[in-house]
Amino acid sequence: MTELRVGLIINNDLVRSGRNMVISSQSDMRVVLEESDSQVAISRAPDYLVDVLVAAHSQHGFTGSGFVERLSVALSMSGNDAAILMLAPFATDQARWDAIKAGAADLVGMEASGADFLKRVRSVAKSDYLVDPDFIKSFGSTQPTVTTSRELEAAVRVLTKDQLAQLSLSLSGHSDHDVAKKFDVSKLRIRQLIDSLSLVAGVRTRSQLLILLREFIA
Repeated sequence: MTELRVGLIINNDLVRSGRNMVISSQSDMRVVLEESDSQVAISRAPDYLVDVLVAAHSQHGFTGSGFVERLSVALSMSGNDAAILMLAPFATDQARWDAIKAGAADLVGMEASGADFLKRVRSVAKSDYLVDPDFIKSFGSTQPTVTTSRELEAAVRVLTKDQLAQLSLSLSGHSDHDVAKKFDVSKLRIRQLIDSLSLVAGVRTRSQLLILLREFIA
């Protein structure tokens, strides 16, 4: 069984201790990083081998999803592909949208049960994790338009017919395994396609990529 390595960036000692206890109760999970100082976390976290970083929404010196955005940039610059799971007081649609746009894989509310919290941690650790596409398309329609870069548009235009179909399926919630099986190619090929477009777009998650390409995928 592969061990899931988790980092906790939570400035509230009681909340951080509680999440540590929940994670440590699992035989396949281990807390490898705990940090309460947001600035220190930004410098320390990229150096750790960690699968998921649970980051509290409220961080000293940052507003909204500002901390997640800074942490996401720091991780990208160091080549660390850890997923960020934002822990928010309430799991509202707006908070979830803002977190995803900033680079979080997803958001979970503090009101979530221990079982739901653990389920979300395990989910976002998967390399092909994608937030519910219907949420991105429906709630995204109420949000300001996110402009797609010319470079990303150019990269999409040169994709083959099969690659476009693979992209559409991947950003519609199908796993890499299912897409690869449908087109009789390796999962690595699907991962490389998504990663190459994400690099051009300057994003870390598939959900961010879908936000940019949701009109294309619709």
